[in-house]
Amino acid sequence: MTSTLITTRAAAGLLGVGTTSIKRWADDGTLPCVRTAGGHRRFLRSDVLGLLHQGRADEPRASLPPTATITVDQLGQMSREQLDGVPFGVIGLDDQGVVVAYNRSEERFAGLRRADVLGRSFFTDVAPCTNNRLLRGRFEQGLASGVLDVKLDYTFTYRMDARLVQLHLVRDNAGNNWLLVHPR
Repeated sequence: MTSTLITTRAAAGLLGVGTTSIKRWADDGTLPCVRTAGGHRRFLRSDVLGLLHQGRADEPRASLPPTATITVDQLGQMSREQLDGVPFGVIGLDDQGVVVAYNRSEERFAGLRRADVLGRSFFTDVAPCTNNRLLRGRFEQGLASGVLDVKLDYTFTYRMDARLVQLHLVRDNAGNNWLLVHPR
């Protein structure tokens, strides 16, 4: 083989998800694997990176304008209707991680209705796949340090097929916390 075989844990690390998600994707054919004599899954590194960089073949690709056209500080000044016009996912979070804003783009992308997520804990109720050090941990660290500005590639796995996204977790000058979601 021309590509290196990696473990389930290594694949999970590359994709920013848990090992359970990797095993589920292997079992449903989303991520091809080979089995060792002992029954352990091994993945071609190139397949894992392909999933990271290209997304699933059946996943629609969104072409989004640059986010520079909307500043984070402008989000807090927008009405609900204006937030619905933003062409990427916008999730407002209070300091405890409870959803206080949720726009139409995120409703369509995640398949979750605004009425079902507002007032609920994002990290435990809405998207438990984010209840980890990579996302919730950085959110809490940012709040504790007074500097919340984290950009990362992430894979959402809750209530949907694996969805590759670029996330920006940021706090604006007025003290509002935002999770911006850009499908890839």
